[in-house]
Amino acid sequence: KQPLQMWVLWRRGGALPLVVDLGAVTHLGSAGIQVLYDFVEDMTADGRSLRFVVPPGSPARHAIVLSDLDRIVTVGES
Repeated sequence: KQPLQMWVLWRRGGALPLVVDLGAVTHLGSAGIQVLYDFVEDMTADGRSLRFVVPPGSPARHAIVLSDLDRIVTVGES
């Protein structure tokens, strides 16, 4: 799902804990990273848990590590 779609599902009170699969992401720029940061911040502020599934070596993994997003949310391979 796209970040905006995830946001809408979360706001509707979807099932938790939430796993966000970013395996198909081919580009993750600064705007996308900011959306993910905001999403993580809102989820954790409400006491909800989430984790990202991101393949090693993928563009999304590179962007997440470069931005230190992996320091505030669990990032795994599966």
